[in-house]
Amino acid sequence: MANPVFWTSGFVLGFLINRGTQTWIAALIWIGGLVWLAFGIWDSVRLYDPRFYQGCSAADNVVNAFFIMSSQRCGGGESTLAGILFTLPAVNSAAYGAGAWLSLRLRSSSAKSPLT
Repeated sequence: MANPVFWTSGFVLGFLINRGTQTWIAALIWIGGLVWLAFGIWDSVRLYDPRFYQGCSAADNVVNAFFIMSSQRCGGGESTLAGILFTLPAVNSAAYGAGAWLSLRLRSSSAKSPLT
């Protein structure tokens, strides 16, 4: 999920949309994505049963399901689905927030510098 193919669109949209709206709340959208990811991780740990995960611990299962997404490790069944449903939106919301923050930062620095 750290591949730029996944988060570039969120960054560009955050930058372009906030370039017109100029609202600081857009830079905080990552909080919603983080809460969504935390809910997915909590639910995965809550429903964890070592019998179904090839002896992996709950932490190993979370790392594999949400970040590595290997179908060969820890049962592999939820790996792709958890990444698509929880990690991808969290990464995109963080990228959107970074783009929105950069847009605000560039606008405020250009507003402070006098034009000659």
